[in-house]
Amino acid sequence: MLDYFEQEIFPRKTLELWENIYTKYCLEFDKAVILDWGCHWGYLIKHIQETFSPSLLIGNDINEYWSKLQKKHGWDYKKSNNIRFTLGELNDIEIPSHRKLDYILCSYTLQYMHVEQLCMNLKQAYSLLKPGGMLICCIQLYGSCNNNDNTQWFNLSYLHIITGSRKISKFLKNKGISYPYINYLTPSSYFAIFAQIGFEVLNYDLKMSLSKDNYEKDYYEYLQTEKSWTSDEELMCNEMFVQLVKPIEANELEIIAPIIRTTNWDIL
Repeated sequence: MLDYFEQEIFPRKTLELWENIYTKYCLEFDKAVILDWGCHWGYLIKHIQETFSPSLLIGNDINEYWSKLQKKHGWDYKKSNNIRFTLGELNDIEIPSHRKLDYILCSYTLQYMHVEQLCMNLKQAYSLLKPGGMLICCIQLYGSCNNNDNTQWFNLSYLHIITGSRKISKFLKNKGISYPYINYLTPSSYFAIFAQIGFEVLNYDLKMSLSKDNYEKDYYEYLQTEKSWTSDEELMCNEMFVQLVKPIEANELEIIAPIIRTTNWDIL
């Protein structure tokens, strides 16, 4: 089953993610320094390497999944002199100041972090980007009908909200299955954190999850009662896609576009 996901599902999902999300932003990857934050198997790194001519590609994750891609499926990234993977938190990455990042891509990773961990890692992401560099995030929200891939264990949408994640976690733990933590942040909460770090929002898109059939209506009424402090739009939000930029400060303009000085005042 795992090989099926590695060979069929994840490559297909990576291509869908690329075509449906990342291509919207007209990113210039040739000669760029790019970090895939939460790279998992490394399929997005592989796709970018095969499609563009980046200066440097860095994959980062807390689990070394990319070694499986190398061993089982014949992609030897070590033969490419512009690819490297790092194991650990984002804070563990060290990049020389002259190799600051042009882009950070983060696909369905932020939702697994507690608020303190999220803020710490976003601060690090901000510091790793060059002025004008971009962070592009795809985030699954707590209100997702299939939050945490529940349907691989249960044939019922929104179970995590109706039953509660703790009960699900306890039930699956008794069966030897680990149920990952997902935070409760809403889109406005994420936007507030991004602004606090210093990012500016260039583009965003909210994907709504609720349809108008009877089951969804019953769920929505339940959620309105349980989460009465949350707006209707955020209750119905399934995923969010955000393009962020590290703004260029006034004292950094000369680094980005050097000013030509002259002492020949006669030409003015």
